[in-house]
Order: sequence, then C-alpha cells, then structure tokens
Amino acid sequence: MSGTTVVPELNFEYIKSLIGTVEYQYNGCATTCFITIKGTDIVEVGTSHAFDMSKYDIKLGQESAFAKAIDKLFEQEAYHQKRLKGEYTK
Repeated sequence: MSGTTVVPELNFEYIKSLIGTVEYQYNGCATTCFITIKGTDIVEVGTSHAFDMSKYDIKLGQESAFAKAIDKLFEQEAYHQKRLKGEYTK
C-alpha cells in the first residue's frame, strides 16, 4: 500500500488532541476564545456575545466561544484530511 496516506478518525477526541493552548479575552459582554494548535502558530478563534450585560455569564460565554472555535477547527481538519486523501485537487 505504498503511497497511501493514513489519516486519523475525525472525532472530538482527535480534535481535542490537537489543542495546544486555550485562551480567553473579554471585552464587555463579549468573549473570544483562541485555540492554538500544538506545535504550530495556527489559531482558531470563536466568539460569543451577550446582548444584555446584566445577563452575562462568563462560563456560558467561554463555552459558546470555545464551541465555535472547535467547529472551525473541525472544518479545517476535515479539509486537511480530505486533501491528504487526495479528495481535493487543484
């Protein structure tokens, strides 16, 4: 099977294994999550925003922003794996 590229199964556990760091930034009732991929300078960003500061919950803001950053990471990794398998060509 020379020339065959083996790629890992794309699931949440695999995606979590790619995470190097997770950092949050806050601006009023907005939360931004920055996920850096291990061994790279690649950063995925997710944001969340509460419309009413009196109802802002930092934990919910973090969870929502993290989920959005993870969604972007899934998209990027799925594209990367398809390219490795030769499913996308120029």
